[in-house]
Amino acid sequence: MKKNILVIDDEKYIVLILKELLTAEGYNVITAENGKAGLDKLSSSPTPDLVIVDYNMPCANGKQVIETMRKHIQHINTPVILSTGSDCLFSDFPDKKDYQIMIQKPFDLEEMVEAVEKLIG
Repeated sequence: MKKNILVIDDEKYIVLILKELLTAEGYNVITAENGKAGLDKLSSSPTPDLVIVDYNMPCANGKQVIETMRKHIQHINTPVILSTGSDCLFSDFPDKKDYQIMIQKPFDLEEMVEAVEKLIG
C-alpha cells in the first residue's frame, strides 16, 4: 500500500517538484499551498504518514503547523521533515521532538528522497 505524504509549502515550484519526485518514488502525495490549508488537509482523508512542511509561509508558518499537529492524538507521532531557507531556526525548535529532520533550501532531491525513506521507508 502506498504511503501518504502531505507537502505544505507556499512556493508552487517546490510543491510541483516534490509531488513529481515522490510520486515517481511510489508515494501518494497530497499538497497544500500554505499552513492553514495544510492543517485543513491533516484532518481529511487520507491521513498522512509523513508531513514535509516549509518554515516560512503565510496563514500559519511551519512552527505553528507542527505545534497544532502535535495537539491532536492522531498526529502526535507523525514524522515531520521541516524545510527552510533560514539557518537560524534551531532556537525556534529547541526540542527536536517536533520534527525528525530539518533540510535546508535549496535542497538536493536525492537528500529529500533519502530523508523520506529513512522516516517511512
